[in-house]
Amino acid sequence: MKYSYKIISVKGIDLELHITFIGLFLLLFILTFPQIYAIVLFSLLFLSVTIHELAHSLLAKRNSLTVNKIVLYPIGGAAQIEDIPEDPSVEWRVAAIGPISSLIIGVFSLLFHLLYPIQLSVTPFFIGTGFIFLDIGFLNIILAIFNLIPAFPMDGGRILRAILTIWKKDLVEATQTAASIGRFFALIMLLVGFLGNLWLVIIGFFIYWGAAQELQATKLSAILKPLRVGDVMLSMDNSMTVSSMTPLNEALEVMFQARINDLIVCNEGDLLGVITWDDIIKIAPESRSNAVVADLMIKPLSISPDRSVFDAYKLMVKKKTQLIPVLDSNAPCNILGVITNQSIAYGIALAQSFKNQTLGY
Repeated sequence: MKYSYKIISVKGIDLELHITFIGLFLLLFILTFPQIYAIVLFSLLFLSVTIHELAHSLLAKRNSLTVNKIVLYPIGGAAQIEDIPEDPSVEWRVAAIGPISSLIIGVFSLLFHLLYPIQLSVTPFFIGTGFIFLDIGFLNIILAIFNLIPAFPMDGGRILRAILTIWKKDLVEATQTAASIGRFFALIMLLVGFLGNLWLVIIGFFIYWGAAQELQATKLSAILKPLRVGDVMLSMDNSMTVSSMTPLNEALEVMFQARINDLIVCNEGDLLGVITWDDIIKIAPESRSNAVVADLMIKPLSISPDRSVFDAYKLMVKKKTQLIPVLDSNAPCNILGVITNQSIAYGIALAQSFKNQTLGY
C-alpha cells in the first residue's frame, strides 16, 4: 500500500503528502466547516513547513548530497537526504537553514500583521486569536525554536552532532553522544505528553526511534564506506541468469529450485537488469503461463567494482533487491560477479575482524 502521494516536484525534489496528513486535513475541514480559519491556518502552516524542508533540501543538493524526496506528515516534514555529510560544516549549515527559514517566515508574518491585521472568525474549540498572520507568525517562531532543541535527529540535534564531530574528530562517537541526548529529550517529551499532549507523545516516539536508526546507519556507513564492491563481490555461481523472453513460470521455478529471490536478466550478453520474486508474484497465477520476463518492470541495476559497499547497500534498500550485478567499468556488458546481502554481511565481518586485529584483540 502506498502511504504518501506526490503533489509537485521542485528542482528535481518530489514533494509528497503522507496519508495521515490528508486525513487530518479532511477531518479539520469537517469539524470546522463552514468557518475557514482553521483550514487557512493549517494551509499556511503546511506551506511554511514545505519552505522549511525545501531550504534543507536545496542547500543539501548544492553541497552534492542526494535528496530523494520530502514527505509531509501532520507533525511536520521530513527531507529524505540520502547521504550523511562527511564535512560537519556542511551538516550544521544544512540543519540550521530550516529553522532560520521558519524564523524569517515568522518575523515577516508578524510584520505583515502589523500592516494588514486580517481577522477571521474562530471555531470555539480551536485555539487561536483569529488574526491569521499573527498566529502563523508565532507558530513559525515556535517551530524554529522547537527544531533547535538538541534532540537528534531533529535540526538542533544535527547541529549538535556537527559540533561534536568537529570536537571529537569521530563521526560515529559524535553520533552516539547526539543520539543519547536525543533519546533523553524524547523520553522527556513522552513523559510530558502522557500527561495530556498526544502530539508530544508522537514526536517523542519518532525522535527516540529516529535516533536509533540514524546511529545504526552511521555505524554501517563507517564500516562499509572504506570497502570496495570488488573486495566482497561473489562469483556468478551465486546467481542465476534468464533472458527477457523466459516465461514467468520458468523464472519462478528457477528461483524456487535455486532458493534465491532475484534473477539477472541478460539478452545475448547485454545486461538488462534484475527481477525479484516479489515482481513475479504480483502477476496473477493464471496470467503467468502467457507472460514472459519482459512483461515485468525490469530494474536496470548494476554497480562498478570500485564503488563503496555502502553505495551498494543503499542501492539495494532503495530498489528493494538482494542482488546487484557488478560490471567491469572498462567493459559495461561484462558481468564480473554479484554483490548480495551475504556480500555485505561478509564485508561487515571483514571490517570488524580488521578492527579487532588493529586493536590487538
